[in-house]
Amino acid sequence: MQAQAGQSQGQMMQGSQGLQTPPRVISGKDLDYLTDQMSWLHGAIKKFHHYAKECRDPQVRQFIQQACQTHQKQYDLLLKHCQNQAQSANAGMGLQ
Repeated sequence: MQAQAGQSQGQMMQGSQGLQTPPRVISGKDLDYLTDQMSWLHGAIKKFHHYAKECRDPQVRQFIQQACQTHQKQYDLLLKHCQNQAQSANAGMGLQ
């Protein structure tokens, strides 16, 4: 039982390590995924801003603002990665 738990934990660690390193090349399918993810994050950020303005309870408002910041950081990270990929692609085209 412990061996299975250790193996599962190892697989989870390996899987999570794979997520920490973005791929060097973005495929068309990856780009579709990034577009969907960024669109979803943008929608969530807009909703968090709206609900934070509408909320009267300071504790709930703070919680919503923290959730908004978390989503904004994820959006900015994806945007930065896409911008770096675009710069790399443009630099590669200039060399040919």
